[in-house]
Amino acid sequence: MICRGKARNLALRISRQYAVLGKLSRFDVPSVTNEPEVKRAIAPKALERFRKRIREITCRAKGVSIEATMAELVPYLRGWRGYFGFCETPEVLISLIRWVRLRLRAALWRQWKTPRRRRAALLELGVRPQLASNTAGSGLGPWYLARAKALSVGLSSAYFRQRYAAGFAFQNRR
Repeated sequence: MICRGKARNLALRISRQYAVLGKLSRFDVPSVTNEPEVKRAIAPKALERFRKRIREITCRAKGVSIEATMAELVPYLRGWRGYFGFCETPEVLISLIRWVRLRLRAALWRQWKTPRRRRAALLELGVRPQLASNTAGSGLGPWYLARAKALSVGLSSAYFRQRYAAGFAFQNRR
């Protein structure tokens, strides 16, 4: 079998439950090619476990500060990246980090609670006053507003990388 041969040559112990070696077209990956090329991909079961764990960490009912959430989240992201960082499907990893950032933006939006506090926080993050006022007064939900321009400007990927570099500096290693 290919997996055993590769593992033996590299002196690695590969967990079949989490890492899969096979044709890319077998997996639900955003950019599936018709090439018969074999790539290292992340197993769907491992992706589901990742999403479930992130949902537990960023759960709205926890009632903890964003620093406490990040203290729990960053080591998990670092370990996950260490284990799956060698996959040959970087689009999947990038989309997962995007999803985590959206979860964190929604959690921060919920923590700010009042429109007045939301506007002040957005202004503090460098968002234009008119955009901050319009977004803070919006009646839309936190998940929808996590994709809004004001939050994507104020809580950008650079913001998360700067404050929590260990978890969000995600580079594909081949």
